[in-house]
Amino acid sequence: MTKFSCFITGEDHNLLRSDTPKSKQKVAALTTALFVPVAFWFISTFLLTYHVLGEPLWIALSAGLISSFFIFLIERIIIMSNGSKAMIIFRVLVGFVIAALGSLSIDEVLFKADVDQQLVVLEQEKVNAELEVIDLKSDDKLTRMNQQIDQKYEQWQTAVGKVQSEADGSSGSGHSGVGDITKLKQQHANNAEGDYQAAQSELINLQNQIAADKQGAKTKIEESFSQHALLHRIQALFDLILTNNYMLTAYIFFTVLFLAMEFLVVFLKVALPKTNYERRKDAMEVVGERRINRLISHDELVYQPDQANPKVKKANRVLEGISTNSILF
Repeated sequence: MTKFSCFITGEDHNLLRSDTPKSKQKVAALTTALFVPVAFWFISTFLLTYHVLGEPLWIALSAGLISSFFIFLIERIIIMSNGSKAMIIFRVLVGFVIAALGSLSIDEVLFKADVDQQLVVLEQEKVNAELEVIDLKSDDKLTRMNQQIDQKYEQWQTAVGKVQSEADGSSGSGHSGVGDITKLKQQHANNAEGDYQAAQSELINLQNQIAADKQGAKTKIEESFSQHALLHRIQALFDLILTNNYMLTAYIFFTVLFLAMEFLVVFLKVALPKTNYERRKDAMEVVGERRINRLISHDELVYQPDQANPKVKKANRVLEGISTNSILF
C-alpha cells in the first residue's frame, strides 16, 4: 500500500518505508483524498454522458476516464508542489471552475426528468414565438384580401339586386320579365360572382400557405430541440434554477459539495502537520544546497584557470628562476 501511495504522490518509497508511521499515514491520507474528486468526476461524467446525453456505453466510459484522468493530474500536481501561496491561489481558482462544472453535470443527472419537462416548455415557447412572427408577416395580406373579398361580395350582391329589380320591373327599364337587359345584368352578376369566388380561392390558398409555413417552422424547431442537446439542457437547467428555489438550493448544495471535494487535497496538505519524512526531505535539500555553495566558494578561491595555459606556466618558471637567483646573490 505504501509503495502504491508513493507511486501516486511521487514520494520516495525507499526513504519513506524506513520512516515513522505518521509519515506513512499522511502519504496514505493524501492518496485517498486525491481519489475522492477523481472517482466523483468519473461517476458524474459517465452518468451525464450515458443516461442524459444518450451516448453509447463505451463513449460514456471513455468520457469518464478522460475527465477523471485530468482531475487526477491536477490533484497530483498539487500534492507534489511545495504548497506556495501562488499554487494555492491557482488551485482555488481552478477549484471554483471545476466545482461549477461538476455541479452542472450532477444536477443534469439527478434532475433529468425536470430538465426534460423544461425543454418541452422552452420548445413550445420558441414555437409560439416563431408562429407569432409568421402571423405578423401575414396579417397585412390577410387583412387586404378580406377587404377585397368583402368588396367583391358587395359588388356581387348589388349586381344580383339589380337583376331582380330588372326582372320584376321595380327599377331599371320598368318592364317585368327576363328580357335582354335582364340577361345583360345577369351576366354582370355572374362575373361579379366569379370575381368573388376567385378572391375566396386566393384567400384559401394564402391560408394554406401560412399553415404550411407554420408547420415547417414548428417541425424545424422540434428537430433542433433534441433531448440530448447539452447546451439546451444547460439553458433549461438554469431556467429552473432561477425560477425554482428548491432547484437553486440543490444546485448550491452540490456546488459546495464539489468545492469541498476539490479542496480536500489542498486542505489536507496545508492543515496536516509536517511529518518526520518531510523534515528529512527539507534537511536533505538544505544540506545539498550548503554543499553546492561550499563547492562553489572553494573553487573560486583555489581554481585559477590561467594556470592551465602553457605560456603562463613557462613564464611562471622563468619568474621563479629569476627570484631564486636574486635571492642567491
